[in-house]
Amino acid sequence: MGFALGGCVEDESGLMIPSGERSERAGVWGGSCEEACGGKSLDGCWCDDLCQSYGDCCADYEPVCLDEPADDEGPVTAQDLLDLTADCERLPGTELFATDAGKTRNIEICRLNGAIWWRADADIDCDGGKSSPCTEDPWYQPETSAKDSEGNFIDSATIPHFVVPMPSGGFNPKEHGIKTGWSGYGSAGAIIYKGKLLYAPYADAGPRNVLGELSAAAAAELGIPNNPISGGVPSGVTYIVFTGENTYIDPIESRDAAESLGADLASQLIDNN
Repeated sequence: MGFALGGCVEDESGLMIPSGERSERAGVWGGSCEEACGGKSLDGCWCDDLCQSYGDCCADYEPVCLDEPADDEGPVTAQDLLDLTADCERLPGTELFATDAGKTRNIEICRLNGAIWWRADADIDCDGGKSSPCTEDPWYQPETSAKDSEGNFIDSATIPHFVVPMPSGGFNPKEHGIKTGWSGYGSAGAIIYKGKLLYAPYADAGPRNVLGELSAAAAAELGIPNNPISGGVPSGVTYIVFTGENTYIDPIESRDAAESLGADLASQLIDNN
């Protein structure tokens, strides 16, 4: 039990609390903690972490304050997004896609409210790359579908990005607001592999009817071998592309812009699904 000392009350932990109104209200219950958690309610009762010791909590202290959700629930995680992709609602009108030209077409393009997604392999895109490992690519092309803010083709060796197929199989990216181009922007997306989450732009168009390709730089960040000849993985990579307005990373080469916009869009996606 606490005791009074020089106008203060010492609680059992030794903390000195001013006496007076607080101690006089001990044992009085009633009122509400709505909009008062952490302090004193306008009803005269208390809603802080000492009220239970003093017996002066408002009647609804526990359900209102102890069960109150945190203002900041933290950033969206890879698992949060994977939970959204546990089941596939196929994008209407689309056919099955393949992981590589000539292979079985068994990959669905799925939809969410605010995104489309697919789960496939990871082939390595080295187009536009100016350094290793892209200088070793026998299928190298100097151009990409996008240019950066200075008018240069995207360097796949240094800029993380993902590939979207050209219109095919009933899927036209532009119909969903998925765009890139020579104006320094690209649709934002999320790539997930073995618990790692990377936000990156769409920066290069890929072969028709084929899904599952990302830049050498993106592969490196996700822990995927990024050699264009021997790298990549055969399965287990989830690609989420955000759809609609205000989903473009600009400038396309900015990692900060990709992370900031990607995180915001991912949070919206969680809220809307």
